[in-house]
Amino acid sequence: MKNRKVWDDNLSNYLLRVNIDKKKKKKNLPLNFFGSFSKRKFYLTRHKSRWKMRFKISCHVEAITCLSISIVLLSDMVICISIFLLRFYAMLTLMHWDPVFGFAPCLALALGIYSCITSAYGCVIICSRHRGVLAFFAVLTTVAFIAQVVSILLFLQLNTKNDKGCCPPSLAGGLNKYDSNDTVRHRWDTIQMTYTCCGPSSYDGWEKWLSHRICVPDSCCHDVFIGCASSVKSDMQQTPSLRERAGKIINKHGCKERIQKIMSEKVMDIIYAYYAIGIVLALIKIIVVVLTCSYIAKISRQHRRD
Repeated sequence: MKNRKVWDDNLSNYLLRVNIDKKKKKKNLPLNFFGSFSKRKFYLTRHKSRWKMRFKISCHVEAITCLSISIVLLSDMVICISIFLLRFYAMLTLMHWDPVFGFAPCLALALGIYSCITSAYGCVIICSRHRGVLAFFAVLTTVAFIAQVVSILLFLQLNTKNDKGCCPPSLAGGLNKYDSNDTVRHRWDTIQMTYTCCGPSSYDGWEKWLSHRICVPDSCCHDVFIGCASSVKSDMQQTPSLRERAGKIINKHGCKERIQKIMSEKVMDIIYAYYAIGIVLALIKIIVVVLTCSYIAKISRQHRRD
């Protein structure tokens, strides 16, 4: 009897514990369900924000890369324009007219090379996500932007100088130094061969040489070779037939008129093309600087979240 009573007590205690556990489970089930749901929502939101951040960062990388490639291509065009001006129009020899004629294309050439190097560097390091390296790239691009603006202003000044007219009095002042000064000789020979002219100015500019020399320089000839102008001497000024003969050997037009004509008809078109390319380059460079700074800020925010 006693054992039966003990067994009943144990059974009732067991059933009581089972009921209590069931009640606890019923109470805890919604809480656990909604708790797990809220956790899932939190994780999904967090992953979604991370995905958005990575998508924005990848967009920055693609945009900066495309713009850097555009800078490289446009800088190559700037280099070609600069070499063309220096090589085929002898802009360095016109520095005695005004230094801007030499400084403008030289700065454009140096800037084109610098922009190509910095933009190629940007394409290489843009995926590194190293904030210090990216900041250094932004500084380099900022310097390129400032130099680009200065270069455009120099070409504007060059255009203004050309509109005022060619050339300075020093162009005619170096005739008497042609045989004694190598720099003057090289300058005159380069100008006369580049612009197919002879002497400082006027239709018969070659006659100015004969007041300082026995004959005109060989660089005045249509076909330049050593001694080609040795027969063009002062006695050819006397008769029309000899003057006509001299015109078949040498260029008779003065350099002032030829330089002015070529600068107005050909060089100005090249300068206008540089204006367009330079302005586009300046805009792209400032956009690259802004995007790079934004990219650095997004990387910093992502590091703080992680």
